[in-house]
Amino acid sequence: MPFSFGCVNQASGEYLATEKRYNYTTPKSFLELIYLYKNMLANNRKQLENNINRLGNGLDKLERTAKDVAVLMEQVQVKSAEVEVAKQKADEVAEEVGGEKTKVETAAQAANVEAQKTAEIASAAGTMQEDCERDLAAAIPAVEKAEAALDTLNKKDLGELKSLAKPPAGVDDVTAAVLALRGEGPKNRDWNAAKNMMKDVNKFIEDLKGMKSIIDNSALPAKNVDGARPYLALEHVANLEIMKKKSNAAAGLCDFLQNIVVYYDIVVTVEPKRNALKQAQDDLANANA
Repeated sequence: MPFSFGCVNQASGEYLATEKRYNYTTPKSFLELIYLYKNMLANNRKQLENNINRLGNGLDKLERTAKDVAVLMEQVQVKSAEVEVAKQKADEVAEEVGGEKTKVETAAQAANVEAQKTAEIASAAGTMQEDCERDLAAAIPAVEKAEAALDTLNKKDLGELKSLAKPPAGVDDVTAAVLALRGEGPKNRDWNAAKNMMKDVNKFIEDLKGMKSIIDNSALPAKNVDGARPYLALEHVANLEIMKKKSNAAAGLCDFLQNIVVYYDIVVTVEPKRNALKQAQDDLANANA
């Protein structure tokens, strides 16, 4: 701060020397500088806090993954140790009882086969887990964008939107997509149904925020999403800039719909992989039993 004062005074001196005119600085000039500095500091702090939160979430997921993999590795190590013991016992029996050599070799082969099966199961489980985590990681940006879109909605904009007797052209396509996602049939997606849906603005926003949990619990029927897709494919719904010229609230809903459907598609793709991972883990547990 003192450096800036010195720079101003130096520049004023040069101005006086060249132009023969005085430049007067007032406390307000420096107060404006302080105000600018405070705003920049606050923005940088906010950005850093957001980065810290995102990094924290990522680290939590990595820690959970590391723990799951560690459990699988421990199970494989235990099974490997058991197989090694079985092989040693088989070798001892082969030395003590020459006549039982064939049986001992058979037992050793069975132990090797079991060890190979266990290793294959563990490897498959690890690969499936990595695949699921990679797909879910791709879903995180989509759901973050959907949540950010909901944050742009406010009571005033939604209140003005629902109070319209007739919305701007195309806005009713956005609300129809929301109604379809909520399970309403084609005959119940008109503007009156949309206004009724938004009559309690707070509840409406909370219902939209709860959509992620419904998807995570596999409770959102595919027909609901399929019913919304034709509306989302429309140019004025897909292009947020077009919709913003009609209604900020409708544009926010467009942004939410596009991203929550992307999130749904990823989760639906991952679900069979989750089931396969659970089956692989169950098979590994049975092999270790």
